Formats: sequence, C-alpha cells, structure tokens
Amino acid sequence: NWITYQLLKAVQSLHDVGVCHGHLTTENVLLTSWNWVLISDVGCQHYKPVVLPDDDPREWIHWFEGRGGEDVRRESLGGHHRGNGEKKCCLAPERFYTPGYSGMNESESKEGGEGNDGGATAIPSKLTPAMDVFSLGCVLIELFLNGERALDLGDLMEYRRKGGDGSTLPQSLKQKLDKIESSKMRAACRHMLSL
Repeated sequence: NWITYQLLKAVQSLHDVGVCHGHLTTENVLLTSWNWVLISDVGCQHYKPVVLPDDDPREWIHWFEGRGGEDVRRESLGGHHRGNGEKKCCLAPERFYTPGYSGMNESESKEGGEGNDGGATAIPSKLTPAMDVFSLGCVLIELFLNGERALDLGDLMEYRRKGGDGSTLPQSLKQKLDKIESSKMRAACRHMLSL
C-alpha cells in the first residue's frame, strides 16, 4: 500500500542521514489530502529521554503519553483517539531499564564485561534505527487495524520481561497480528517487533 511504502521510505531516509526519530506514533504521522505522508515531531530526540525506568511510568507519561490522560480528541493516521487512560506504547522495549540493574553479574562487572544473563545488555545512551523500526511496526499494526493500538504499556513491559525477541509475543499482540489480512504485512510487522 502506498502509505506503508512512504512510511518505510521516510524512516529509511531519516536513518540514511543519521537521524533517529525516537517517537514514531500514528499521532506523529500526518497524511495530506493527496495521500502524501509527512512525519512530524522530528527533532524530539534532542530533548526526550533515550531510556526510561521500567518501575515508574511517570516519566513515560510525561514525555510520551501526551497530555497525561486528559480527555482530548485527536485525529491521526490511525483514526480517532481519546486520551482515556489507554496507555498506548510504541517505544522499543530496550528504551526501558530496571533501576539498580546494570545487566552485568558481579564477576563480569569487576572485569568490565557485558552481562549475558537472559539477554540483558547495557543501557543505551543514544537512539538506534532498530528502536525506530520497532515503533514503525507498532504504527503499521495500528494502521492495518484501523486505529486499534498494537501495544499498551503493560503489554510492552510483559514483552520486555519475556525477552522481546519476537518468539514470545504477548497474547494480545499475537491476536492483533492475526487480524492483519495480508500474510506478508503480518510477517513484516512481526519481524519489526522482533528487532
């Protein structure tokens, strides 16, 4: 579909010049009357945090949820949305960290190596293209499901706890992916969420 193609090319163009968006959502994808896609909020990577604590959603609500649950009607590519407490989350799981946990076990910490216990990695200090690809997968799911969100904050935290490798998708996300009619688009979205 033309809109999907434009979204993919727009994000690729950003990455080709070394820019990661950091907050791709349907609310940041604009559509002209001629069906041209524009991505807004480019540049937010300079003032929004790269990582957030996974034990306290206040920072996430402040920086990424918008108006903190205020009852506001917004129109976007994905349809109509209400700020009704639904905590839609399009951030990649690696953007969350557990405070007090470095991802290293004690012996590796002394040696200065990275931990290897369950796939834990160092806390990222900058945005990566893979983070945007994950977010774009969420945007495409929402687009193909006529505005139904791909993940809420709880689903994302469950996905993160299970390893976030795509083989352990939350049941709610599996059900949503199954609703996408095109098997190729369903596979592409699943792949984007497994990066």
